[in-house]
Amino acid sequence: MANSKEQRKTQRRFLDTKLSNAFRAGTLSLAPPRAGWLRSIREALGISSRLLAKRLGIDMSAVLRLEEREKQKKVSLETLERAARAMDCRLVYAIVPVNDEESLDDILERRSLRVAEKIIEEVDHSMRLEKQSISDQENYVQLKRLAFELKEKLDARLWKDL
Repeated sequence: MANSKEQRKTQRRFLDTKLSNAFRAGTLSLAPPRAGWLRSIREALGISSRLLAKRLGIDMSAVLRLEEREKQKKVSLETLERAARAMDCRLVYAIVPVNDEESLDDILERRSLRVAEKIIEEVDHSMRLEKQSISDQENYVQLKRLAFELKEKLDARLWKDL
């Protein structure tokens, strides 16, 4: 298999490290300026919309529409990247965990525990109906074991709605 689970684990660790180093130093929490990044950077650099339009090979009204589309989150990454390059800047783009303190591995851990709890709950309910329930301690051991297996196998159930 070209993309084995072990390779995915290695990739996840690599991405966690990269995200931690690049974004967790405070830059991740930067909210976009009210006017949008494009207009704010353009104005901060003293580039008129007319000049940016010329550098992009479009008309001035297209730059204003582009700035508006960026504020509405309806602009393509390709277009933003072209505009950034025209201002001697670069576009930084990432998909990161919602919680700044959380890693990709943490996401899998949390989800695997939640799925395992649901599975154990269903099994425990059936066993109680048949008067075959197990101790809380054994239940906990099984929960941890199942959560570990779900995470290690990257079981598809991790991403089904709970």
